Amino acid sequence: MNKKLIILGTLLGLTFLLSGCVSQEVLDSAITQNEGFFTNYIVLPVAWLMYTSTQILGGYFFFGILFTTFVVRTLGWPIYSKSNDMTMKMQAMQPEQQKIQAKYEGKTDRDSQARMQQETMALYKKFGVNPLGCLLPFLQLPIFLAVYYAVRRLPNNIGTGYLDIETFGGSTEIFGLDLIRIVSVELTTSLASNWFYLLIPLLTGISMFLVTSITQNRQKKTQKDVPDYRKNTRQAAMQKQTQFMMYFLVLMMVYITYISPAALGIYWIFGNTYSLIQTTINYRLADKKLKVSA
Repeated sequence: MNKKLIILGTLLGLTFLLSGCVSQEVLDSAITQNEGFFTNYIVLPVAWLMYTSTQILGGYFFFGILFTTFVVRTLGWPIYSKSNDMTMKMQAMQPEQQKIQAKYEGKTDRDSQARMQQETMALYKKFGVNPLGCLLPFLQLPIFLAVYYAVRRLPNNIGTGYLDIETFGGSTEIFGLDLIRIVSVELTTSLASNWFYLLIPLLTGISMFLVTSITQNRQKKTQKDVPDYRKNTRQAAMQKQTQFMMYFLVLMMVYITYISPAALGIYWIFGNTYSLIQTTINYRLADKKLKVSA
């Protein structure tokens, strides 16, 4: 199965899972300095960055979200780039790995399995692949969660005097949208006058679909030159599971955006757009590396 989609799905799923572990009361409360380790040392700095950038960029919470997302994603780029480089190496060694798998296919005795493992580890060493490299994206999870909580909770600080954008005349409105409004509430209250809120979950879904599509298309490209005799029904089933996961992730993100404040959708739209550009650049760099090494 496409490892990047698995990782993406896991990151997104963990975000929703951990978010669900936090009560709605907490999500609707202001950020303070008297909370646990995660809030004090991870969420609070991100919230401060969002608050400060909002103040600097004309007092618009919208631009504060965009700037914070840009900074966080850019800081996480080296981890993403390293992960992408590891994926590229794994794709390069895939033909030889499939030869090893074909060589020991049907051999379930202990000696054969041990030899297959030894040859596989030797292959990893040859191509410079670290089996634990797929865990690199999980290092970004705390920061992504911090941005999520900052986007959800910072507007609750309005009127408290602490991280309060009203102290400098800040606004949560932009282009007729109030970013602290729940999208579903605005649409059910008056679809005729609030129809533009519908664009937020739609653009979230489209941007997410494009990110997952480019990853899936990349996987199909790497499998294009694999001979048919090396392809099996299990691999075909995994590809179908990957496609199902892609659609599921898109729908899940659209739904969460629909029932959340508009600010969360803005964060995901910009984050997905950034990821799309980031993925395209990294894939082109990877292709150049493959051509040079070929």
